[in-house]
Amino acid sequence: MKVGDFYAYHLFTRKEQYSILHLSSRLFQQWCVEMYVKIELQRLRFIKLHQATLRADLYRGVIDAFFHDGNLGKVERFVLLPPSFTGGEKHMRKQYYDSMAIVRGVGKPNLFITITCNPEWNEIKEAIPDCPDLVTRAFKLKLNAIKDDIVKKKIFGNVWPLTYVIEFQKRGLPHAYMTVKLTEEPSPKRPENYDKFVCAELPDPNLHPQLYETISKNMMHGPCGLLNPKAPCMKDSVCSKGYLKISDQTQHLTIVVTLDIEGVIKG
Repeated sequence: MKVGDFYAYHLFTRKEQYSILHLSSRLFQQWCVEMYVKIELQRLRFIKLHQATLRADLYRGVIDAFFHDGNLGKVERFVLLPPSFTGGEKHMRKQYYDSMAIVRGVGKPNLFITITCNPEWNEIKEAIPDCPDLVTRAFKLKLNAIKDDIVKKKIFGNVWPLTYVIEFQKRGLPHAYMTVKLTEEPSPKRPENYDKFVCAELPDPNLHPQLYETISKNMMHGPCGLLNPKAPCMKDSVCSKGYLKISDQTQHLTIVVTLDIEGVIKG
């Protein structure tokens, strides 16, 4: 049995078994990190011991000569990491080249979408929030649902194969960046084009109560200022983000354009 399979078995919760690991809070997270390092070291050791199988000799002479100016007296041991090693230089380069090949073939993407894990999701709150495996599993299910909405349900229209990357924020929550290339719609360049995809408006609470609650809770800053002087954004009795802001049609338009191009809400 591989080390990864062994620890994957113990990471999975089972009703008929009592698992002290999943009840260890932060200690469980430390265990997950150490076991991941152990798995990665085993994979690196396998690559190191099977360089002949990976045909590393084909690269060794050229690369050694390049880095040592052809001086054979300075040649050292060289270990080649194949593209199959996730996170390695060749793997990252291959992913980048594949993405650029899509851009070269079908053009630049039209939409830049960010998906952030929300610790207030019921799937996370009802489970154990200290278990990173459950948090990432819930995020992956949400991400797959969003991809289905875009690709299969075509909420933006017909699209080319999309690309996305997942990173983890400072507090440990996963975050995804996604680029989407539309097959029919031209690149949005005018305000009315952007309004077809995104807007910065509050929905009618009577017609769309659930949507209104979601947006007002997750997409709006505050309350801060006099309503909540202990808010994290408050510094010297003033909001460090500059809220409250004047709301008008022009400013809402600026927010929409900035959000779609850079993927960051400014203002």
